[in-house]
Amino acid sequence: MQLETNRSSIYFKAGRVGVISLFCTFFLLSFPRSWSLYPLGLFLFCGLLLWISDFRLICSKLLGLWFFILPPVLYFLIHLLSVILQNAELNILTNRLMFILIPLLGFPVFIHDTFKKNSEYSLKIFIAGLFIVSVFLITRIIIISIIGAGQGSILDFVKNNNEDLFSLGFSILEHPTYMSLKVNFTILLLLLFKNKWQLKNIYFISSLIVLSVVIFLLASKAGIIVFMIIVISVMIRIASTGAKKIITYLLLIPTFIFLSFSIVKNIDRIEWFIHYTELELKSENGDLKKFDQRMREWYTAIQLIKEKPFTGFGLANIEKRMVEEYLRYGFEEEAKLKVNAHNQYLEAQVTFGIAGSISLLMMLLIPLIYRKQIRYPRLMTIFIVMVSFFLLFESMFNRQWGIMFFLLFYCILCLGEKYVNIKAFK
Repeated sequence: MQLETNRSSIYFKAGRVGVISLFCTFFLLSFPRSWSLYPLGLFLFCGLLLWISDFRLICSKLLGLWFFILPPVLYFLIHLLSVILQNAELNILTNRLMFILIPLLGFPVFIHDTFKKNSEYSLKIFIAGLFIVSVFLITRIIIISIIGAGQGSILDFVKNNNEDLFSLGFSILEHPTYMSLKVNFTILLLLLFKNKWQLKNIYFISSLIVLSVVIFLLASKAGIIVFMIIVISVMIRIASTGAKKIITYLLLIPTFIFLSFSIVKNIDRIEWFIHYTELELKSENGDLKKFDQRMREWYTAIQLIKEKPFTGFGLANIEKRMVEEYLRYGFEEEAKLKVNAHNQYLEAQVTFGIAGSISLLMMLLIPLIYRKQIRYPRLMTIFIVMVSFFLLFESMFNRQWGIMFFLLFYCILCLGEKYVNIKAFK
């Protein structure tokens, strides 16, 4: 009896600490990467304690939700098998350990009663953390511009120091594309939960303005495209009557597109991309892969896929083979930087072959297949579609930034509130 009481006490206390540490992880997710790793470690440790305290109960719930847990675990196992078969050092799996640790060790916390009752706080806390970081970054850029301009024009200073104020110059805490994904997702969270959370208009509008400014300062082409799609979709949704539709389609949407284009064309990296794209398209002997880095990376990856379409080159060899292929085509800069394919679909295929592509697609498709069985099917759909789009331009699952963001939201959306009855799928 005493043993059961102790187990119950451990289960309750470890669950509460695990939930608090998980909330801290969400809050720090947009801060310097190392900051969020400390509460994440405590969260996983609490999950281990919960497994020990009530293994049978947790195992039974895990078996009922195996179809959500299996895809990321399978994706990791393919990494592990590749390393073992190539007799490579296991430390190259360090970044990928999250694919198995978060869904398995973290599982007891995600299904704990304390988290089920407060799961929405993880979304609110994430938004708060990202907003604080956004304000800090904008304030930093404003101060730099004022001090740098001195007695001169701030606009002239911004124009002459474009690279230091936009993109990597702005997003000093993480890669601009990764942050643009978080910002766009946060905008959608605010739009979806405004009424439920009873957000006051002043907070709602000011938050959207700050996040919109951040999107353009990040200068991520993928991020700007998604942002424009979101804004245009909201305009169309609001235009319910005939008169509103006419104004929206003929005036508001074209004006928004024009203003957005007017802003981004003055950003050096985007202006350069547009300029050279036009030149290559007009040229009779134009070769798009030669002027844009991502085109060169994708082209190189595709050539390697043709060489080993079924098995891939393995995790231990893929970087070396990519460098060799870059040099073969004269892509010196890419070879020097040892860059990956910058496309997760190509990355999975060229590294692990068909098994890699299947396991990657499982992570993206299974939540959509079972979306009606979770609490927020619409949010899950939006999340998966948005991540799937960004995976076209970044190998996000090669870095802790991308892996942690995806898995944490994947798990809270799949496991955080509403449970699936496995009999429903038989």
